[in-house]
Amino acid sequence: MASVNDFYACLARGLDEIQSSISSTNFMSVHFLQTLLVFLRSFHAQLTRLVQNLQLPAGGKWLDEYMDESGRLWEACHAIKLGISGLETYCSACSDIISSVDRHRRSTNPNVFARQMTRMISACRRETVGLEEENRVVMDTRIRPLSLRTEKLSMESKPNGFNGFRGILHAMRNVTSLLLTILVWGVVFWWETGGDNRGSERRGVGGGGTTTMFEDGVSGLMDSMERLRGRIEVEIERCSDGKPGLLMSEFRRVKTVIQEVGKKKAWDEIERLKSCIAVLRSGGESVVGQLDDFFDEIVEGRKIVLDICSHR
Repeated sequence: MASVNDFYACLARGLDEIQSSISSTNFMSVHFLQTLLVFLRSFHAQLTRLVQNLQLPAGGKWLDEYMDESGRLWEACHAIKLGISGLETYCSACSDIISSVDRHRRSTNPNVFARQMTRMISACRRETVGLEEENRVVMDTRIRPLSLRTEKLSMESKPNGFNGFRGILHAMRNVTSLLLTILVWGVVFWWETGGDNRGSERRGVGGGGTTTMFEDGVSGLMDSMERLRGRIEVEIERCSDGKPGLLMSEFRRVKTVIQEVGKKKAWDEIERLKSCIAVLRSGGESVVGQLDDFFDEIVEGRKIVLDICSHR
């Protein structure tokens, strides 16, 4: 069963790499979120390869469980993409507001222009509040029903079943839940009670004393999950000030610059705001591109698994 233990080890190494890559300067940046997606895609691809190596029976309960989990992954990524689409709309709206003021910059007297800038900042702030409210609704209606939390695997679930496949699918569910949750907090919405998402993974896949023939691999994976979760909590406490909303650093930067423009009312500050919005828009587009590629990979993985069953 070396391939199963190898898979546990691969998951653990990936989580350790993510944890090691975190710094106060890159946390929740587009680059960091893209890194999470790279590992999600890699884990999914390796799970698909493992299915091909385990000589699983044609169809049955294991196939239903695999399809359920890949379907949950699909739905979560679509909800994340929906949140990013809100970011794109936000960037377009703020850019239009700024452009409107820019067109009148040289044709009005300083007092009129100052009033226009005040209205512009107020409008951008309203767009910011509107985006976070819309994404909070996405969180409530699309993401919370997916139950992105870690869970115990009871003895009745037979974690050693199907040559260990049931155990690794459960481990994969916990790992993807953690990574998807971080992505959600970055591009959709974070709320202060996010820590309630903590599960009982420290007990291992079985929980409650359940053991598996792959206990060492499971234990190492759970330790890696705990280290990553702890680091994420520390960084969120540092950057969020306990205020709910999107944690993507490029978005937080736009919010900060809007505040600064409001105080200084200087045109060079508006130019800086335009630049920050452009960076945010580009970052959102890059994440969407990765998600679209991931959707194709999920579909292909499901086809491969079904094809395996049809030839046994």
